[in-house]
Amino acid sequence: MYTTSYIRKKGEYYHLVFEWSVNGKKNSKSISTKSSDERLAKSLLPSFVNDCMKVYNLEETPKKEEKHDILNEVKKINILDKEIRFIDFIYSYIKMKYKTVADNTYSSYHRIMINSLLPYFFKENKKLVDITVYDIEKYYFHEMNCRNISPNTISKYHTILQMIFKQAMKLDLINKNPMFFVNKPKLQKYIANTYNANEIQELLKLLKDNLDYRIIYCATLIASYLGLRREEILGIKWSSIDFHNKILIIKSTVTETTLDGKTVLLKRNTTKTSKSDLRSFILPDILVEMFLEMKESIEENMIQNKDFYIQDNIDYVFVNEIGEIIKPNYITIKFGKIIRQHKLKKIRFYDLRHSCATLLLENSSNIKEVQAYLGHSSAKTTLDTYVHIINRNNSNSVDKITQLLG
Repeated sequence: MYTTSYIRKKGEYYHLVFEWSVNGKKNSKSISTKSSDERLAKSLLPSFVNDCMKVYNLEETPKKEEKHDILNEVKKINILDKEIRFIDFIYSYIKMKYKTVADNTYSSYHRIMINSLLPYFFKENKKLVDITVYDIEKYYFHEMNCRNISPNTISKYHTILQMIFKQAMKLDLINKNPMFFVNKPKLQKYIANTYNANEIQELLKLLKDNLDYRIIYCATLIASYLGLRREEILGIKWSSIDFHNKILIIKSTVTETTLDGKTVLLKRNTTKTSKSDLRSFILPDILVEMFLEMKESIEENMIQNKDFYIQDNIDYVFVNEIGEIIKPNYITIKFGKIIRQHKLKKIRFYDLRHSCATLLLENSSNIKEVQAYLGHSSAKTTLDTYVHIINRNNSNSVDKITQLLG
């Protein structure tokens, strides 16, 4: 079976076209969007293709779930063999984590295994029982000096290796755990670029004046005022907003990860930490007005695209013209392009969260207040992240000691 799809302009309006061939017989189906907007036509095409696949019974044979493939792969390896190769034990351990941890956590483990652990230790070709402290330290040295991997990333490798060798000890495959004697790389503190109040106002004005930047404007406005993470912004639901009392409750997230080579959108009714789950905000008028405008725009899109509108995401605020949830990577990439295009001071979208915290700390908010505002799990996290700002604001202390010492 062969399928293809595209849009074409016929007269005033764009048409959606789906073509397929079964046993050499060609067929096609087209429908008018009744719109001259090319971007809208492109956004409607995936849903039209799915509908055609169902109507004409063209669904491909469902692929076996990855967990079945994983079981078959793992069965090929005798994980209890005391002579097992180190790479085989790594592979089996990571694969067996599938569905026992969160999907994005498994994706992170799998990515580290494929990109770093297996390529390096394949060349070493050692048995699990023969891995020494020196082997691990040599691995860290290689990654940092030959591949320019940061100590912060190596620390993630360290955590996974600790888990792997702990499991090996539990299965009585090794007599001693080399990770007991390997030091975790010292983390490097990242000091983010931030915008001051004037720079944020300039950015917001630029975004607001361009209709093509509407989604980015809304996300930027929320990040600047509330310091929310990207995933928390995209997870905002209409049921989380109390327009009467002007309250927003943070209780869900939308994240993006890769499983089995495919990008997957994860919708969760939880946030990053338990502290984040407790957050609620009194909304300033500018955000209330923005949410109301977004609601009105969504209602118009539902009417205009009723045949294609996706009802599954009806409670989500950040959706496109046909009801698809905005992807986290879209926010990050689009924001970066806008910053470069308009030659603004370089920051990441996440740095708006840092900018919000910086403005709070520079204007007499204390650490506990900022911790609660940002949803950090502890005040230590806040202090470790923003200690440079606190040190920068110690002019009163300097004045006092100067007066005492002369």
